Amino acid sequence: MNVKAVSKDYLLGGGEDFQFTSIAVAVDGNDTIAIMGTSDGSLMKLIAGWSRRSSIHLPRSHSYYQNKVFRRFEYYQRTCLCNYRTHFSLSRLRGTLLLPSVNELKGKIMIKHKKLPDRNSEVFTIRVEEATERDVSDAIKSGRLLLRDIDQEWKPHYCVLTEQRLLFSPVSDNIDNNDDDDDTSQLGNNATPDDELHFSEPWFHGKIEKVGDLQPRVVAEELLTKYQKGDGTFLVRDSDTFKGDYTLSFWTNDQNVRKIQHVHIKKRNVRGQTVFSVSNSARFESLYSLIMYYREHPLIGANVRTCLTETVRQRNNHEKQQWFHSKLSRNQAEDMLTRIHRDGAYLVRKSERESEPSQYPSGKTMEYKVKERAEGKIKHCRIKQEGRLFTIGNAQFESLTKLVEHYGKHALYRKMKLKYPVSEEMNPDAAAIYDANPELYMDPNQFVPKVCVKALYDYRAQRDDELSFCKHAIIYNVDKQDHAWWKGDYGSKIQMWFPENYVEECIEPRSEYTGPNQQTSLESEQKGTVDIGGCTVEMVMQQRSRQAFVFRIVEPQEKGPRPTIELASESAEDMEEWCQCIQHAAVKAEEIMIDQKAKERKLRIAKEFSDLVVYFRTVPFTEDIPARKYYEMSSFPETKVERFLFPGKSKILKMYNSHQVSRTYPKGQRIDSSNYDPVPIWNCGVQMVSLNYQTPDRHMQVSESLFRKNGRCGYVLKPKCMMDANFDPFDSKTLQNVKPIHITIHIISARHLQKSGRGVASPFVEVEVFGCDYDNGNKYKTGTKADNGLNPVFEESCEFDVLNPELAFLRFVVHDEDMFGDPNFLGQATFPLQCIRTGFRSVPLMNSYSEEMDLAALLVQVEIRYMGECDDVGLYDSIKFLQGKTEQLSTMLRGEQLASQEARIKELELRKCQEKLSQLKEARQ
Repeated sequence: MNVKAVSKDYLLGGGEDFQFTSIAVAVDGNDTIAIMGTSDGSLMKLIAGWSRRSSIHLPRSHSYYQNKVFRRFEYYQRTCLCNYRTHFSLSRLRGTLLLPSVNELKGKIMIKHKKLPDRNSEVFTIRVEEATERDVSDAIKSGRLLLRDIDQEWKPHYCVLTEQRLLFSPVSDNIDNNDDDDDTSQLGNNATPDDELHFSEPWFHGKIEKVGDLQPRVVAEELLTKYQKGDGTFLVRDSDTFKGDYTLSFWTNDQNVRKIQHVHIKKRNVRGQTVFSVSNSARFESLYSLIMYYREHPLIGANVRTCLTETVRQRNNHEKQQWFHSKLSRNQAEDMLTRIHRDGAYLVRKSERESEPSQYPSGKTMEYKVKERAEGKIKHCRIKQEGRLFTIGNAQFESLTKLVEHYGKHALYRKMKLKYPVSEEMNPDAAAIYDANPELYMDPNQFVPKVCVKALYDYRAQRDDELSFCKHAIIYNVDKQDHAWWKGDYGSKIQMWFPENYVEECIEPRSEYTGPNQQTSLESEQKGTVDIGGCTVEMVMQQRSRQAFVFRIVEPQEKGPRPTIELASESAEDMEEWCQCIQHAAVKAEEIMIDQKAKERKLRIAKEFSDLVVYFRTVPFTEDIPARKYYEMSSFPETKVERFLFPGKSKILKMYNSHQVSRTYPKGQRIDSSNYDPVPIWNCGVQMVSLNYQTPDRHMQVSESLFRKNGRCGYVLKPKCMMDANFDPFDSKTLQNVKPIHITIHIISARHLQKSGRGVASPFVEVEVFGCDYDNGNKYKTGTKADNGLNPVFEESCEFDVLNPELAFLRFVVHDEDMFGDPNFLGQATFPLQCIRTGFRSVPLMNSYSEEMDLAALLVQVEIRYMGECDDVGLYDSIKFLQGKTEQLSTMLRGEQLASQEARIKELELRKCQEKLSQLKEARQ
């Protein structure tokens, strides 16, 4: 058997009679065979040996090859597996009502597959939705193509061709150019050579430009006259007479006559080494060394003898720019940008605070803040002035003006440039009346429900205030007007008009939380799909556009007025391959639809192979409880299990898993190998929750933390609360014999926090407790410690009430705040809450793959108390009641359309509940 991929599926067993060891899944062809064994590595050796000795390909429903697999299996049973009892017969199961325990299954090999029905039973069929739910590995072809949109522009898309559909999703141009060593949060900066140490000094003015008719020499004299502080005041500038050399201009008093001297500093190459000098006698390796020497020793010349003392300040050209604001607070700046409804609007203001001298070796530094409107949000970025240079991230500029000019041509934040400067003279937006005093005025748009529509046809805008979109496009935040035109958001266009007869309402996709390293599935980014059944492919050899290799997909006439979609490839060979694959898949899709019903009625499985399937007989999922058999199991995608993750419905899934085994796996649309949240599925009793092991996201980290329990043997027992027939993970009232806890966590400090790339980390810590639905939302964030990744001290505390600690997790995540204020992942540590003990704890941090990081750790103090253990049951009941009341009022204000007066009353009631809740929590402490 050719083992193409091996992935891990973990089991969550239950009770002494319902436990399992680790699972390895060997994927071969279109069939999946799950083999059960111990966690000592012998199973993986078995699979590796099996794959080396056999090269049998196993297509679906082909008895000839399955007989060969069975014979090969018997061979290994007699040779390699003589110590393992691998074969089971149905006669051994008579009179048995439960699955064997872990000890009874230890050392066994289990096969998960369909089985021939008994003589007295009916023939079962495979449902269409299960048969069509494919992984990306089953895709016929995938790659990057250019798609021609409604505006006749070619945009890159990632396309996946399956047996029945062509899926395409937009991609960014730089997605293939990402390097693991690149630091995307800050700009690159090379180390400054020794001969350029002067570059950041305040006395170096670089090249002084002409001001009107005044030459650079006269401008330098004006600066010295204006800012002179006595004898020895100086500046250094580029020489405008001798290219490559420098000029030292300084103020001197000679015989009570004030005058300005200019000295030529020569830069020469002597024996392969660059030297600087003002005379032929004294030579220096750098301009910086020369100036430092003459600040301690007198500069001697004709009628001149003086030491260099004070420096002349730089010219602040930015103070005259319309985008600069010297006296502007953070709130005022955000208010000004909020009124400008354009991405790329920006301003620069002087920071309200200055950095401490101890943070920078050059002494006290000035700080500025550039604020930009990007993606509809206000982004803040800190600019440091160290010496004469302005630093943003790791990039340095000689002036704020040059910095703004640079980012007017290059992207500052996610391809967003500084486009529209904001000045105080700009008129405020009329809608800002709601922002002036939020307590006095209510914005009626806050209560408009969000509506999402899907385009049925292509539409090209006829006016500037209309949307252009293609078929299958999703338009958000739709405002239904009384006439035949609606407003909505599509792409970068906000609240533009479009005809309502071109669209249909759809359900807005749910946004899933994926943590610091967020991954997006194809479904959330998907622009459209094409059903290729019956479609034809045409090559467009002559194209008026710049794209040479263009082909067109034409849908059949039965589906409508023959819409087309145009794609372009990078080469003729790639285009021909795509056309052949699409044409072949179109024909095959028609055949699949015709033969589907016949395949559903008939299952061709070899009897010998069927007899090997005992405890994991795959059958379609059914909600009929009496028809369940413990040796049957069902596998279904995450989309199906989501139907039961609601109050009341979850009991159906829980009762199902109390009798037999079930398995969930990622939906086929996750072409980027992203994961779904396993916690609510575990809480419903699902034993096997399959995740994409190669993706280091939050959900995989939670899975790794769960199976640290029980000695990492590969299985975890279900908690006792899940054995209760009335248990519902979405209803806290169903908890029986579970003691709620109150946990206090004091975050003291951290150590050795390293960021990827260059620079020093500015860390902060997020603490989260999650589990059942009623225990979610417990999160706390510490303050940021700027430029201290070695030993930041936080000294902050947080408290959480956990109603069901048996199913709860405690998670620490350390982020680095970049120059835009965005978090970047540094490390994490996730634990089941039952594994936490009281006291001072050093928490080792792990990377995104749950591997320990050298020396990185958090120091915390944990205190856990059972609610009511100090005769304060009434206090905790009051806190619990107020928390529920607060959540209820918040939900009403957030999700319902309330009149202005009614909303004011609800807000007042919510504020009183929050104040009372705060008082009770203080009394508890």
